[in-house]
Amino acid sequence: MKQSIVDPVDRQLTAYNNHDTDAFVAAYHAAVGIYNFPDELVCNGRDNLRAMYQAIFERAPGINAALTNRIIIQNKVIDEEFVTGRAGKADMRAVAIYEVNEGLITKVYFLKEG
Repeated sequence: MKQSIVDPVDRQLTAYNNHDTDAFVAAYHAAVGIYNFPDELVCNGRDNLRAMYQAIFERAPGINAALTNRIIIQNKVIDEEFVTGRAGKADMRAVAIYEVNEGLITKVYFLKEG
């Protein structure tokens, strides 16, 4: 396993579950793009990412993502997660495809259920 590819993904998952916005965004490139699969841009840039996830953590203080499966191919980390504590919304399965370059997450594609 290429640890350098996995490191930022693991750091952001830990930070997500700790609701640590600073540590969360530190795993991402300044020009990160977040997409709903296949190509719907939902967030562009670290500043927008910070604002989006700070709001999520405030709105859903119990939110948590449990890693249920992982595939690593080239510079992509594909995680299946089970997300709970979504503030009035049902728990959901999600797949996140993280693209990692030079130790930072540069793109994320989400596929969500629920």
